[in-house]
Amino acid sequence: MKDSGRRLLWLFALALVALPPAYCSTGVKDDTPNDLASANTNGPIVKGKESEVAEILASPPACFPELISAVPFSIYGVDKHGNHVIFLEGRSINWEVVSSKKSHDLVDYVKYLALFFWVNVDKRANSALTVVVDTNGFTLRKVLNGSVKAVLDALVSGLESTVQYVGERPGHVFLLNSPAYLSPLISLLSGLVHPKVQLVSVSSRKKWEVLLQDHVGASFLPVEYGGLKAKTLMDSPFVKSIDQEVRRILESKTAVKL
Repeated sequence: MKDSGRRLLWLFALALVALPPAYCSTGVKDDTPNDLASANTNGPIVKGKESEVAEILASPPACFPELISAVPFSIYGVDKHGNHVIFLEGRSINWEVVSSKKSHDLVDYVKYLALFFWVNVDKRANSALTVVVDTNGFTLRKVLNGSVKAVLDALVSGLESTVQYVGERPGHVFLLNSPAYLSPLISLLSGLVHPKVQLVSVSSRKKWEVLLQDHVGASFLPVEYGGLKAKTLMDSPFVKSIDQEVRRILESKTAVKL
C-alpha cells in the first residue's frame, strides 16, 4: 500500500474513534459482583432491583414510538437452545431519524426495549440472547457522519446498561455483510461488551450462513438468512405488541397530566 493510502486509512480509523461516544453509564457500582447472574434468583430481574425496573418500565422514553419504527428490531423467535434471536437490518433503519437524535435517546430506547423484553417476553433468569445485525445499509457516508456508530453504540451501551438489572447474561452479536471500512469501529466496540458476550463480524454470506445455522439452527432461521422458516422478520408479533403497550403507557401518562 502506498504511503498516501496508509495515511488515509489511519485518518479514517482515527476519525471513527474520535466520534462522540454514546452515553454508556450502567450505574453499576465498583462493589457489584462480576457475575450478577449468580444473584439473579427471582425471575428475570436481579433480586432487589424489581421495583427500580418497574419504575423504568412505567416511564418509557418519549421518543420510543418513533425509534421503534426508525430502528426496527425484530424479535424473531427462539433458537435451537430455546433462547431468543433478534434481528436488525441496516436497510430498514431510518437514518434521518437516527441522525436527529442524541446518543442518550438511542441508548435509552435500547435499554427500555431490552428490559421490557426480559420482563415480559423471555422472563427466564439466566437465558442468553443472540442479536443479528445485517450491516447492508451501513454505507461509508453513514459511517463518516456518525450515524452507524450511534446505532452500534446504542446497541452495545443499551444492552450493557441492563446488566445491573438482569445480570451478565451470555450472548452473541453477529454483524453480517460487514464492509472493510467498519473494521476500526467494530474493534472499538468489541472492547465495550462484557466477557460473556461475543461480537462476531462476518462479511461473506457463505460464512455467516454456516455460523448462523450452527449457532441458531437452520429450522429456526428465516429463509433470507439461510434458514428453513417461512416466517419473515416483519411477521414477528412481539415488537408490535411492545409498541402498542408503550404507546398505551405514554398516552395514559399524558392523560393524567391533563
